[in-house]
Amino acid sequence: MIKKLIFLFISFMAINSFSYMELSFGVGNRSVDYKELTSAEGYEPHGGNIFVSFEGYTDQNALYGVSYSVFEHDLLDDGDQVDLEFETLTVMGGYAFSDPSEGAFFVKAKYQDTDFSAAALGISVNLLDADGFFISAGYVKQSADDMNWSVELQTDVDSNNIDCTLMNCTAIIGGVDFQIPNSDWNFGLDLTITEYGETLNIGPTVKF
Repeated sequence: MIKKLIFLFISFMAINSFSYMELSFGVGNRSVDYKELTSAEGYEPHGGNIFVSFEGYTDQNALYGVSYSVFEHDLLDDGDQVDLEFETLTVMGGYAFSDPSEGAFFVKAKYQDTDFSAAALGISVNLLDADGFFISAGYVKQSADDMNWSVELQTDVDSNNIDCTLMNCTAIIGGVDFQIPNSDWNFGLDLTITEYGETLNIGPTVKF
């Protein structure tokens, strides 16, 4: 499935004229509440997050994007340290109802695949490979000049508590990119708030 989606994404890019593209990358911090998954009521670990994303829109206001992130944190289990890792790949397509460079309302559809693994005593085990489809709506301003920002509400199409804990199914997502003077670069902050935790990412963005 994911190979087909990536092929469709590349095909989409090949046949469209692009008004705007940007590449973002950086680091962040994420917290997760596991009380829905374990007996550890209120256990809310946090750890480092690394991300990279590529997105933009076409002359016809079609939105597109692909992103990848890795989130890691440690867990003590009967005195032994367990390293937990989340790898998430997201492919997105959508439509803006007016020119995004001036500010526009939008809708998006997303496919997300998350691998959840644990490592202890030199042994790594893949615990879960979860995927799902999501929809979101919001407002975005995205242009080659000046400050960019966006806000959106995301929800899942096929609800599953375990998957949603890993993949932020119901979420409020917001971001702002501040223009670095005399350059094609912005510096951005992105915040995702869910019922299971929060993620704050920071890093530079280069615009094409």
